[in-house]
Amino acid sequence: MKQLTMDLGDLWVDLPVEAENDDGPTPTATLGILGENGPVVTVDLLVFEAQGEEAETLPALITVGKNERGPHEPDTVQLASGLTAHRSLGSFPSDPAAPQSPAVYFCCHAVRMGDVDVVARTWLGLSPNLLPALIDPIEELLDSITVEDGVS
Repeated sequence: MKQLTMDLGDLWVDLPVEAENDDGPTPTATLGILGENGPVVTVDLLVFEAQGEEAETLPALITVGKNERGPHEPDTVQLASGLTAHRSLGSFPSDPAAPQSPAVYFCCHAVRMGDVDVVARTWLGLSPNLLPALIDPIEELLDSITVEDGVS
């Protein structure tokens, strides 16, 4: 099992990790940051074994197929350390049984760090308007991560 070490600074709070209930991956860490108008925004950090070419694998971790609802086209940004991060923005219905229900927005970042791929999944809630103020702190957090072998 891999462990993540990062600089949380004064902005971030370490939150309890909740197991996914849809057979999805369990986050390695869950962090909270105050949004611009006060709501706490959560960021799940997930770690996957690096496989394939970075330029193909990382976008695939944060996008969905053409006929699925969610992010389809990621963009790429260079972090201060020189790492390449792929990022995407998507949404899904707040009630999966009611496709016309209000959308829940999320942003994803994916970065390859040695033999692992780290995905940051940021839950924005019912509006993507929080995102511009959060991009820099999220990318600075990603840039501060070091990956270590942990005890399973």
